[in-house]
Amino acid sequence: MLQLGLITPTAGSSPKGSSVNGKRQGGLKRIIHGSLEGLFMRTSRARERQVREEEEKRAAATIRQQRRALVQLIEKIATTLGENEGWSKEQIKRSVEFLGVDEAQELFEATQQIEADGGMLTADGKRRRTPGGVYHYLLKKRLAETGRKLELKKS
Repeated sequence: MLQLGLITPTAGSSPKGSSVNGKRQGGLKRIIHGSLEGLFMRTSRARERQVREEEEKRAAATIRQQRRALVQLIEKIATTLGENEGWSKEQIKRSVEFLGVDEAQELFEATQQIEADGGMLTADGKRRRTPGGVYHYLLKKRLAETGRKLELKKS
C-alpha cells in the first residue's frame, strides 16, 4: 500500500478517474508536484540566504581589513614621526581617518622626503621643525589649499 501524507489509495481502485480517500488521483499528482515545487522554492530561498550571508561575511572581512590598514598606518606614522603622546597621536589618527589611507600615506612620504633633505624651519626661521611638526604643517597646508580645513576641525 502506497502512503503519502494523509492520502492512501484504497484496494480495487482503478488508475483513471477513481477516487483515493474521496479525492481524485489527479489531485494526488498535484499534491506530489506541489510538494516538489515547495521543496525547490525552499532550497532556492536557502541558497539565496546563503549567498546573502556569504556577501555579508565578505563585506565584514573587507571592513576589518580596511580598519586594520588604517590602524597600522596610524601606528607607523606616529612611531616614525615620534608623536607617541596622546594628543598628538590622536591628531594623526583624526587626519588619517579624514584623509584616507592613500592620501595620508602620500603626506607621510612627503614628510619623510623633507626630513631626508634636511628638514624644515619654523616660520621665524630660528629652529627646525620636528618631523611631527612637518607632517602637521603639510596637512594644514594641503587642507587649506583644497578648502577642507574646517571639515577636519568639525570631525
